[in-house]
Amino acid sequence: MMRAHTTNTQINLSIDRLKDYFTAQQSPKTVATAFGLSVEELHAYTATHGHDMGDLYTKYTARGRIALCVAQFEQALRGNIKMLLFLGKQFPLQDEEKGDKPT
Repeated sequence: MMRAHTTNTQINLSIDRLKDYFTAQQSPKTVATAFGLSVEELHAYTATHGHDMGDLYTKYTARGRIALCVAQFEQALRGNIKMLLFLGKQFPLQDEEKGDKPT
């Protein structure tokens, strides 16, 4: 566990845990606030450990969105009617006027 330091507080925050928060779609501002840091301090912390916060955020929020979509499709394929309806509205590949062929 790596430690981030602020002028007033010492907190525990690992890069792996930061990746988990970003995967869960948490913004840098939300994470920083939760640990009593400014976004600038969080950025400096990641840089100190050889990472760019922007790159981490972009990469891991994308992974989180993909994981969520996969989980939703798995639920729909298992017969979850509510998820089928939800995904049907999110991905309107069916058009009642044109039949069920994508355009």
